[in-house]
Amino acid sequence: SLHPTPYTLHPTPYTLLPTPYSLLPTPYSLENAIDLTANWYNFLKIATLKTVQAL
Repeated sequence: SLHPTPYTLHPTPYTLLPTPYSLLPTPYSLENAIDLTANWYNFLKIATLKTVQAL
């Protein structure tokens, strides 16, 4: 039952990205997007683990 949640939350980091990132040269914005996505998935993993442990 925990699996659907990450997918529904997935678009959020991209919508929260500030506009300056889209104005940056492609390599930099790509790196930032990758870092942000990695941080977001790490956050989801930790949150999911804590939720499972709490149950």
